[in-house]
Amino acid sequence: MFASIVEFRLNPIFKEEFIDNWSQYIAFPEIQSGLIEAELHAETPITLIAYFKWHNRREFERCFLRAKDEIRDHLLLLEKNCNNVKVLHRMDIIDPKKKHNGQKENS
Repeated sequence: MFASIVEFRLNPIFKEEFIDNWSQYIAFPEIQSGLIEAELHAETPITLIAYFKWHNRREFERCFLRAKDEIRDHLLLLEKNCNNVKVLHRMDIIDPKKKHNGQKENS
C-alpha cells in the first residue's frame, strides 16, 4: 500500500466549492478503483490537508500525479479553488505482518 499527504491552500471564497469538488473527486469511479481511503483535515481556515491511502504507488501516480482525461478534469476543478497545491509526503506503508528485507513493495 501507499499513502500521500497533500496540502491545499485555498482561495477563501472557494472553500465550499472546493469541498464539493473534493467529494466528487474521491467518489469518481476511476479514482475509487485505486483508492482505499481519503480524509480531508483543516489545518487552518484556508489550508486543508488531505490524507490518501492507495493500493500502490502506481495508483497514486495514475490518479494524482499523471492524471489523464476525466481524472485530470476532476483534479483541475480542485486546483482552480486553490492558490497552491503541494504534495507534502509520498510513503510506502509498512505492513508489520510481512517480512521486510529492505526492498520496496512492488508498486
